[in-house]
Amino acid sequence: MSSNHITTPPNPVPPSTPGKSYKELAIWSVIFAISSPILMAAVGIILGVLALMFMRVSNNFEGKGFAWTGIIIGSVSSAVFGLRTWAHGPTFDEFLGGSIMSCVPIYLIMQIWFGYAWTGRWRIAALVALIGFVPALYYSLAGLEHGSNLWPLPLILFAPVGLVYLLVCRVARAMLGAQKAR
Repeated sequence: MSSNHITTPPNPVPPSTPGKSYKELAIWSVIFAISSPILMAAVGIILGVLALMFMRVSNNFEGKGFAWTGIIIGSVSSAVFGLRTWAHGPTFDEFLGGSIMSCVPIYLIMQIWFGYAWTGRWRIAALVALIGFVPALYYSLAGLEHGSNLWPLPLILFAPVGLVYLLVCRVARAMLGAQKAR
């Protein structure tokens, strides 16, 4: 007994529209992962995992590569630091010195990023940090030219201050943006 009845499949479910992008969170995971293997690598791993989770929920996978890069770099640097610590033992001086020196590349990345990505008054606010950085860079390069072994010291001492300033600008921008959205 054959049936000539043809069943049609139900209408396919339309794919949901992509939601909020978490690319910035993924970029932060990379920044923290490359900054310092002591503590920041773990923060980079956590931010990368959170970015992937939020991307999955919002169905917007923009920046997925950044999230995976932060997870992988953070994992490798944590493993290397763990092996080094197991072999030699850590000291507080290494922790403090590494944390302060890791502010230099983080500051440079954030200064370039904020100066390029922000517009208007926020760009001006981000570029204000260059008032202290440019003289420190000039002094450091003059010391390098004269053969001083302490030539990077002005940059190392300025970077935490500039980093804190840029982070305060970022938080203020986020808070004001949230108030405007209400």
